[in-house]
Amino acid sequence: MRTYFPCPSINWYPGHMYKATKNISKKLHQVDIFLEVRDARAPLSSGNNLPINKTKIIILNKIDLCSVAYTQKLMEKMKQSGEHIIMYSATTNQNINTLLKLIKEIAPAKFQTVGSWMMIGGVPNVGKSSIINSFRAHSRGFTNKNPAKIGPEPCVTKSISGFKVSMNPIIYLVDTPGIMMPKLENNEQAMKLALIGAIKDEIVGVDVIADYMLFCYNKIGNFNYVEKLKLKEPVDTLNDLMAILKPRYNWDELSIAKNVLKMFREGKFGRITLDKQSQLAD
Repeated sequence: MRTYFPCPSINWYPGHMYKATKNISKKLHQVDIFLEVRDARAPLSSGNNLPINKTKIIILNKIDLCSVAYTQKLMEKMKQSGEHIIMYSATTNQNINTLLKLIKEIAPAKFQTVGSWMMIGGVPNVGKSSIINSFRAHSRGFTNKNPAKIGPEPCVTKSISGFKVSMNPIIYLVDTPGIMMPKLENNEQAMKLALIGAIKDEIVGVDVIADYMLFCYNKIGNFNYVEKLKLKEPVDTLNDLMAILKPRYNWDELSIAKNVLKMFREGKFGRITLDKQSQLAD
């Protein structure tokens, strides 16, 4: 099996993201706390490049897809630098009450009747909208109506709109998920982001991403894909896999790559954490 993957150089310049990140930066002064959503499969690589000069909580979403034990090790080491971090699943709403409790502890409202305001953001495809929907569903627990957007109340100096996600304590969430630029340090990090869908497939190429996926699973000795794809043994490259699947399903090469990648992103090949502890500075 390969011990090294020659990650290609990725020319990535999403201008709309620069604009979105700039808009977040402009509005940060209006909120009390910032929720940065990351993918639990890449808790380091899915970080953003915007300095957040606010109380911040890092939400590691999609814990149902990561290697929980390994992601927890990374999380504990990140906490040593003073980060507030919580593992989360927008699919099951797991830990939403724990998250609200943490917000109350680290960013209590200055005035009880006003409450706290928070903003949410993260790199693409980490589940920001799903978490917002989780908060919306949670808010219906204390109102019979769908949560409506609200404007500033008396004595509230904020000029943002949002919806109430908690009654006790009173907490509002700004109703716009922010798309943020990832902090790309090398080509391997870009490949991880491409694998979890934070970089569009067409920028890197689905065949390259699917090949990298096989490399990652083989490297950690997770061969669940062998059973799921009904293979006789692990394969080293996507070309090897194509040679087996092409005659079986009469698929073209692009279809094979797309289907394999889709199965990975649905968690059908088993849990995996792509980042390493060695990426963290001591």
